[in-house]
Amino acid sequence: MLLKFANGRAFARGAIAYNTAPGTETSSRIILELEIGGQLTTAFVDTGLPCSVCSPDFAHVIGLASPMMLPVVETAILRGKEIRGRKYIANATLLANAGDYLHICIPIFVPDTLADFGEDLIYHSFLGMQGCLGSILLAIDTVSETFYFG
Repeated sequence: MLLKFANGRAFARGAIAYNTAPGTETSSRIILELEIGGQLTTAFVDTGLPCSVCSPDFAHVIGLASPMMLPVVETAILRGKEIRGRKYIANATLLANAGDYLHICIPIFVPDTLADFGEDLIYHSFLGMQGCLGSILLAIDTVSETFYFG
């Protein structure tokens, strides 16, 4: 069942069950299954990141790291650390167990080296605020572990 505003208008266009992973002593992590660049993957929902992030290896798999598309090297501050990398635009699809999929174009930062960001990036990408989470309506139901989006 999708969420609705009080006037009956739909809030959420789609919903997907999410997985959780341990984070810190005071938080846990939400992991969504989605497609980025046509490739099925998983990503942490991270409202603390200014942009979405994926590993250099994943960027290569989805064709972002080709020599024809190399944007200017830039520095991003992620998790309080200056990290060198490149920002690309990728097609992403939020998959839905209920309702419709949501297709969006997201800016995605690719660190020059995996070690710059941390081991988390080996297994999952990260959905950040700018151009991704900040551009859609979203709600999280922690009881049913459902991520609603619209």
